[in-house]
Amino acid sequence: MIRFALRAFGGIAGAVRVIAPAAGRCVLCILFLGAPAAADHIPVPSENDLDYEGNLRVFLNGDGWSFFTEARGRYEGERSDFGYRALTAGPYYRVFRNLQAGAFYRLQQGARHDDDWVATHPGWEWRDTTSRNEHLLILDATPRVQLAFLPGENWVAEIKARYLCNSYFGQQTITVRPGIMYVVMRRQQPILNVYAQYELYYPLNYGVSAIYEKWMYLGIMYHASEIIKIGVYGARREVVWGTSDDARREVPGTKYRVTYRASVIGFIVTSMIEL
Repeated sequence: MIRFALRAFGGIAGAVRVIAPAAGRCVLCILFLGAPAAADHIPVPSENDLDYEGNLRVFLNGDGWSFFTEARGRYEGERSDFGYRALTAGPYYRVFRNLQAGAFYRLQQGARHDDDWVATHPGWEWRDTTSRNEHLLILDATPRVQLAFLPGENWVAEIKARYLCNSYFGQQTITVRPGIMYVVMRRQQPILNVYAQYELYYPLNYGVSAIYEKWMYLGIMYHASEIIKIGVYGARREVVWGTSDDARREVPGTKYRVTYRASVIGFIVTSMIEL
């Protein structure tokens, strides 16, 4: 009886030795196969995209005030089309010698927000927003001062602060853009501006990070005539995407934070018209 029990135990042990590795391999296969599916709900941003941006600006200048209009479009490498378009218009008023304040309306299409990452069953993708209208109220304050103590004396520093309210998602944002500019003069007339700027987007009621978006600019502006300026700039852009509503609903408990990065080459044409 004992010998029979030992033989039975030996047979079971042998079966376990055969089955266990195979079961382990099956478990590993299941894990490997399931891993991509488990991460499908997290957007994977492409790295180092190259975007192109165009800006057309018109200033109608009066005595102590200016009416500003800007048309802007961005060709985005990730989407391979003019993904973002915006029209901004409104007045600037010179409060003090070194301070301007303004209020603007912006109509934009193609903006991408966290909650535009949606489930398509099957799969996940960014919602097409190229024909979606978004309306923004923008309040602007721009102090500017000449840095006469620097070599050359033609240095100007400014800080552009803006409050943006987007009616589509109800998102509110504060942007701060410090910058420095050197003005090249010829016969006491400006002929070229060389500038660097750093812009930060602080989300007030959305996002997963204290800074939602960053822009770093380096550019030049040529004074082609008294009313026309032509410029080109290079920029580096970063956007932090957080968990979308669809991701929370479809995959309970999920949280993610991913950063999209792109380089931007931009062109500007500015018209300054005195009234």
